[in-house]
Amino acid sequence: MLLPVQGRSVPDEPEVKAQGKGGGQPPRAFWDDMIVAVAGLLLHGQLVPQRQAEVKNAMLDWAADHGHDISESAVKDKAKKLFEAYQTEGRNFLKGGS
Repeated sequence: MLLPVQGRSVPDEPEVKAQGKGGGQPPRAFWDDMIVAVAGLLLHGQLVPQRQAEVKNAMLDWAADHGHDISESAVKDKAKKLFEAYQTEGRNFLKGGS
């Protein structure tokens, strides 16, 4: 809060809406649900990506199907981690290897 300078007034602070602004990141539960859903696609062979972009697109599609409009940059790091896990562990798991 700003303190008034002698002879000057301080503008009113804007009201903070209880619900927040319309944009921003979806709630944490959304991210968990999306990652579990896409991991399930990988596990069951319904998504067999050759590139990280395919995982990213699956995440974006899932988000859109569940009413969220998120940017590619918002899922990029998560898609990278999931794709790397699929590349190193996922294929071994799907083949029954250890």
